[in-house]
Amino acid sequence: MVALIRQQQERQGAAVRAAMEATGTKANLEFVVRTIIRAAMRNHYDNELLAAAIDNEEARLPIKDRLDDHLASLGADLAGFLRRFSSEIRPEAVERGARTLPALVRGVVDAWADLAPARLDIAEEEAVAAVLGYLRGGPGTAAKATAQNS
Repeated sequence: MVALIRQQQERQGAAVRAAMEATGTKANLEFVVRTIIRAAMRNHYDNELLAAAIDNEEARLPIKDRLDDHLASLGADLAGFLRRFSSEIRPEAVERGARTLPALVRGVVDAWADLAPARLDIAEEEAVAAVLGYLRGGPGTAAKATAQNS
């Protein structure tokens, strides 16, 4: 099972990295976020039963270090990619987002994918909205904007 999880993580990482590269340099932030999320969700779209089994086993097995390594590797690539949009997102979201965004997307997708039948269409929309909100806004943004406009 650990080998299957590792294989799935490698496929997902490769799909996300390919999606980042495929978006090109002229794509807007929303298009890029949607493309990356869709690539990250591909295993849910392709095989919901396998994705659910892997999620269950990841929680059960003592492989936290393996999961952390996977997130760190993907996060490093994501941080480099987010720097492209540094003028559109909160400065701290570039580095922190590398760790926060995969967890955020996974949480949203799991919440909708666990329904019977799974609502992956809604999961994608909600994940895109959550990620864009995180990147552009975040805690205290409204208060900061009000203070700056005063």
